[in-house]
Amino acid sequence: MYVVLSVVVALLGLPAVPSYAEDPPSITLTADRAVYTYGQSARFSAVVHAMNLDYYFQVQYAGQTQWRQVNYRGNVNDDVVESTLSAYVNMKVRALLVDNKGTSDPADDTVSVEVARSVPVRARISTAPSGYYTKSGSYALMSKYAAKFRSQSAPAYPGKRCLRHQVQRKYASGWKLVKTSACIVEGKQGVVDWKWTGTHPSRVNFRVRATFAGDTFNRANAGAWVYFRFR
Repeated sequence: MYVVLSVVVALLGLPAVPSYAEDPPSITLTADRAVYTYGQSARFSAVVHAMNLDYYFQVQYAGQTQWRQVNYRGNVNDDVVESTLSAYVNMKVRALLVDNKGTSDPADDTVSVEVARSVPVRARISTAPSGYYTKSGSYALMSKYAAKFRSQSAPAYPGKRCLRHQVQRKYASGWKLVKTSACIVEGKQGVVDWKWTGTHPSRVNFRVRATFAGDTFNRANAGAWVYFRFR
């Protein structure tokens, strides 16, 4: 049937049927991770099946409405196209196959295939002890009446993002939660200072970490545990 159709097209002087008329162009877009953490590199791979179409890779960051072009390749045939982005905030990525109609004006482009996906990015959270006397192994030795900590998120949103602190105590049966702080709004550079006051037992093992509940820009996350005792 295809041979007969080709002969008829040739006799009538009509343009040849594109090779993908019966096998349409397609894109398969994959990422190397399901979720990223602030500062990681997000690597994407697009398996392209096309015949002389233009390829675009674009990104839209949380809080923005515009798409930014990251990668372009003209006259793409069957190929594998890779792109790498720095992961800072939640984003959407999309890959497109476009027929540019033989012009250089993007307004003339006709999208043949579009594949998009959401890319979640966790905030990076860290905590460090402050104002302690010394360290004993991995444990910071604190004043008996107050333990001080400084936490930070990246990216930072001073005055807009808040962090909580969780404290666990070590029992014979394992670690158990004994304190969750209020959510304290970040200051400059995303810093939150928190002090656990009161009277606390000496030579008892505790650990603390900052937590972030998530927002429009980043997924929820928690920092690594920081270990401490009271003198």
